[in-house]
Amino acid sequence: MSLKMWLENGWLVTHQTTRRQVGDLLTMVHRDLHVATGTADLDWSFGIAYNAALKLCTILLFASGYRAGRDLNHYRTLTSLPLILGPDRAPDAAYLDQCRMKRNDVTLVGFGTFKVAKRAARVGVNPQTKEKMKIPARKIVKFKPGTEFDHRMAGGLDGAGWSGVYHGSRGGLLVTDSRQGH
Repeated sequence: MSLKMWLENGWLVTHQTTRRQVGDLLTMVHRDLHVATGTADLDWSFGIAYNAALKLCTILLFASGYRAGRDLNHYRTLTSLPLILGPDRAPDAAYLDQCRMKRNDVTLVGFGTFKVAKRAARVGVNPQTKEKMKIPARKIVKFKPGTEFDHRMAGGLDGAGWSGVYHGSRGGLLVTDSRQGH
């Protein structure tokens, strides 16, 4: 593939960049890296550093005369890296794409991690009419409980567990605290 082929597919559009645009992006990169190194929260630092890397890739794409199209902007910008700098940069692009996906995870220490996942298109049944219907693909949120949460649910850690766990038909979760006075 080449950037011209991406342009023909509509994944990129031509872009005439200016020195000022590149200068503004470099200023943001410098600011973001400074903020990321001074932030105690690792998730926050990660997100800021990711934005700096994305801006650097954007500069490379702009300098090549293109910008990402409307869909999948971050993905297109990051994966254009080996097309611009050569195939030996493919592992760097893959790493940055992994960072892009990780950036959408939210971890609450002691509780668990929420992730955006894709649910494939499928055939379902309308409960009122009993007719089969196509259900389109969509994004969903998945939850993976943390170790401490798992222990508490099982009555671990301090021996006082939580009870009343119910997994409903829609994946609902109801938790009641069985410790006295809570």
